[in-house]
Amino acid sequence: MLAELALVPDIFDASNYEGPEACDSSIRALRVPLFELALVRDLRDGGWSQFVRDSYGRLHPRTKEILKKLVKSRRLLLGQGALPDTPTDGLGWCREALASHEQTSLTAVVATKPICDAVKQRELVIPIDSLSDEEWRARLAASRRLGRTTADYLAVLRLVLAHANSLQFIDPYLDPTKFNYREFPELLVAARRDPPPRIEIHRACKDTLQGSQRILQGAQWEEFFRTGLEPTLRSLGLQAEVFIWDEFHDRFLITDLIGIEVPNGFDVANLSDNLTTWSRVGPSTADSIRREFEPGVSSHRCHHRFMIGARG
Repeated sequence: MLAELALVPDIFDASNYEGPEACDSSIRALRVPLFELALVRDLRDGGWSQFVRDSYGRLHPRTKEILKKLVKSRRLLLGQGALPDTPTDGLGWCREALASHEQTSLTAVVATKPICDAVKQRELVIPIDSLSDEEWRARLAASRRLGRTTADYLAVLRLVLAHANSLQFIDPYLDPTKFNYREFPELLVAARRDPPPRIEIHRACKDTLQGSQRILQGAQWEEFFRTGLEPTLRSLGLQAEVFIWDEFHDRFLITDLIGIEVPNGFDVANLSDNLTTWSRVGPSTADSIRREFEPGVSSHRCHHRFMIGARG
């Protein structure tokens, strides 16, 4: 659901368009995919971004701003070199992107139409001037059907867990001591890195026992989460803050890169016909959800909050 793109540097060069206005329009259309829907692969271990910086003099004035914003928002990801030699032109960078795709799949390579025609990879290499904002949104899948298995969750969340600065798991039933949540720690394993992300877990205060609901006290929730998650978190050098709220229903993963609605939460049901549909939520909606689960701001009552995992 979070796409990964490669950008051929020629898309920022006005001489490759019918006129400056066409170049400006195409670059404006990149705003949504680059800063709401996708990450950008910095080909050849940063060689791509250095090539772009060295070419600022002949590129669109917004190129510098776009690159700086990609770096600041952590949406620029290093990709290993794939071809023997560093490219020196647009066609070379496109071929480098295609070779990089063979190593680790890309969602798309964005290029000018002449380069698209030259490489004849129409499913992967798309011309920058062919897609509007809405077409970008449609192409970069807004929803996914997946099995309720950890393997499927990890496949969809690979980029998110590996690169998001903050992760909010919002699920009113999340309890790592319950059988159906037994694999939840595997999602945290995929988030291990240095520096570590900020991890928050939000769940409701009620628990179901023998068909009836009861409100558990803070100490009881601390015991459950320390038993079910703390060994994993400590082994990974990660911390998580757990928030216990009054009743809520909807379930999400909210990050600084993308927000995703997860209707069945983060539990597993390892049956081939047990499917769920995850949907991307827009930035304004994600911000609203984030505020909903912010103590002191939310209309919900926070019953308890505590830290688990590695010592600070």
